[in-house]
Amino acid sequence: MPRLEGNCSFILNGMNGPLTALSNFNMSNNFIPVNTFPFTIKQLLFFEEELKEAGSFDLLMRRKDALLSIGNTLHVIKYDVEEYKTKYLIGIYEPLRNHYQTLTPCTFWARMYEMLMKLQKQIG
Repeated sequence: MPRLEGNCSFILNGMNGPLTALSNFNMSNNFIPVNTFPFTIKQLLFFEEELKEAGSFDLLMRRKDALLSIGNTLHVIKYDVEEYKTKYLIGIYEPLRNHYQTLTPCTFWARMYEMLMKLQKQIG
């Protein structure tokens, strides 16, 4: 069962900037300049689309039950590791279950976001 864990502002600092067009990058003809492990390019592209659809990292984290907004404050939600994996690491994210080892899902998704930003910066 999810539990409220505390303020998340330190994790989210600077994570709501505009996304670049990673999806326009032709990966079949170009070298990927960043090691994206444990994430695949397909997972990062899917995550990028989820971010665009949600409108921001914060809003996507609320959809993924990783953040809770109380008043003007965002709080990290604490989850049982296996319960969260079963509920949210499905479909394209299922292969990441072996790499998910945190009680706070926000930290896992923040790592994926950071990798996406690093890749986008390298691609230009």
